[in-house]
Amino acid sequence: MKFINFTTSGVTSWGCLIVNKSDNQPVLDGTQSARFELRPGDCGASLTFSDCENHRSRAEISDANYYTATQGQIITFNTNIYIPTQPNLYTSQTLSLILTQINYQYNLASGELVSYGDLASLQMNKSGALIIQTYSDFSWNPLNNYTVSTNPMNQWINIRYEIKSTTSGDGYFKAYVNGALLLNETRSTLPAALGSNYLRVGIYANLQPGGKASDTQVVYFDGISKQVSNF
Repeated sequence: MKFINFTTSGVTSWGCLIVNKSDNQPVLDGTQSARFELRPGDCGASLTFSDCENHRSRAEISDANYYTATQGQIITFNTNIYIPTQPNLYTSQTLSLILTQINYQYNLASGELVSYGDLASLQMNKSGALIIQTYSDFSWNPLNNYTVSTNPMNQWINIRYEIKSTTSGDGYFKAYVNGALLLNETRSTLPAALGSNYLRVGIYANLQPGGKASDTQVVYFDGISKQVSNF
């Protein structure tokens, strides 16, 4: 699975690093994992959106095939996440702290963006629980919250996402936690036939207007994979 960096512009040298088990870094399988770090003030700007001006901060990577139409596919993303204990991971200034996004996107042939958003996101909430939040009808309106773990720190958690990628109402979005089915929503998962579903992982903080970022935040991912079949 190929990735592109989505720290917008001004990519930091610490935002996403491959780290080694031999350096006492958390690793699930093998000798390396991906370490994401977000420091106060880390933000950037693209041609269409500025994190800095919109009270957002991020260090993320995205499936590099996010422009490729996925209609007619069943897509499975396997992820493993490790969240170390750290101070102020979620502050009163933070509207949401997102660690994984299952996105949809639709671009015209000219490249013009028509529709973009989340089917669901993996979030840390204010009580310290790890949840999956789904969204309603290709909007940013929350639909359901599902608890992954009330105490997720200092352990590897496997989360597998399965999407029947289609504009039809018989599509679905499923998520499994450590092999057990957590959610199964029947729904359209694409806004248009030429749209795509894809994965984004890392740290994305949405702050209160004028709010200050929390302390440095760190999260690890390992064993990220993608499988695609046709239906």
